[in-house]
Formats: sequence, C-alpha cells, structure tokens
Amino acid sequence: MADDTNIELRKTQIYSVFVRNHTQEGTLKALEKDLPRIKDLGTDFVWLLPINPIGKVDRKGELGSPYAIQDYRKIDPAIGTWDDLIHLAHQIHQLGMKLMIDIVYNHTSRDSV
Repeated sequence: MADDTNIELRKTQIYSVFVRNHTQEGTLKALEKDLPRIKDLGTDFVWLLPINPIGKVDRKGELGSPYAIQDYRKIDPAIGTWDDLIHLAHQIHQLGMKLMIDIVYNHTSRDSV
C-alpha cells in the first residue's frame, strides 16, 4: 500500500456479483432480495461484474462473455433496466453499503457501438 493510504481500508470487504449467475432469475431485481444476507457478511462494497449488453458477433458459447461489451451506455436487457440499476443502487446505499460497477473500456465485442 502507498504510504499515505489509510490502513483501515485493509478491513474493507468487497462482495463480487455476476448478476446473471447470482440468482435463479439472474436479474438486478432478484439480487435485491439477497442484499440483507450480503450485508450481514460484513460487506462494505457490492461489486457488480459487467452489466452491459454482450456482443453477438463471434460470441463465445450461447450467452457470450460479459467482457465482450456491445454498448457501455446500456444495461443488458436480460438482467434488467436502467431503472432497476438505480433502484438496486438505492437499496445498497440504504443498507449502508456502496456500489462498484466493473467497466473495462478496452473489453469490447466485435459488434460494439
């Protein structure tokens, strides 16, 4: 760690969520039901792995890689809507946690906009 980094950050707990695999439904709304359990684990941050639409051209497997982003400005309709994300963020904040979203701008699909 850098010399000026607060060492209390070492105690920070991050819970990583791949939305499409986290619940039976694989949606942002369904994830909300699990937030109390996630909080009870001592979680400080909920880290969402990519939530953007996945490209279709040269897709790996039926569902494709979540790191083959087709459009960084949209939410994958298979997992929800922009409003669902806003609501989830609000619920996370209500429980005293913070939200991080995994975005890697050089991980684009061949049919990326």
